[in-house]
Amino acid sequence: MKQEHRHKGPAGQEPMLGRTLKFTSHIIDRRINQLIAENNGENISPVQGRLLGFLHWNADREVYQKDVEEEFGVTRSTVATNLKLMEQRGYITREGVPGDARLKKLVLTAQGEAAHQKIDASLRQMEAELRAAFTPEEYALLIELLEKIKLKFR
Repeated sequence: MKQEHRHKGPAGQEPMLGRTLKFTSHIIDRRINQLIAENNGENISPVQGRLLGFLHWNADREVYQKDVEEEFGVTRSTVATNLKLMEQRGYITREGVPGDARLKKLVLTAQGEAAHQKIDASLRQMEAELRAAFTPEEYALLIELLEKIKLKFR
């Protein structure tokens, strides 16, 4: 039986919501990474997984490095490093754009699409595991309360 962890402040005070949410998020992230590793068989970082998803969901338009930087709020060097590695592994290609030799659009390869599908399956599996911990009513209430927190701090 797993030991229950409650994130409290000073002795005897109520559990601290922020710490509890952070701890829960960490547990979920670890489980997602475990599922991705089991389902994919490759070491794809969380950032690279999100990049594959972004390219998949935006396949109907041209996507450039600048779009990725803006979407994820990360530095140019971070994006460049990840894209280079993803290109080396065959997940993406960078294709030239007529009229601007400096501009390269990012294109998901068949291998990249296959990796995205495996990651997506892992995320769906995690969602099912999370939902199984709650009744439908509890789940709906949890989502409602978490949305309330998001709106408060946006």
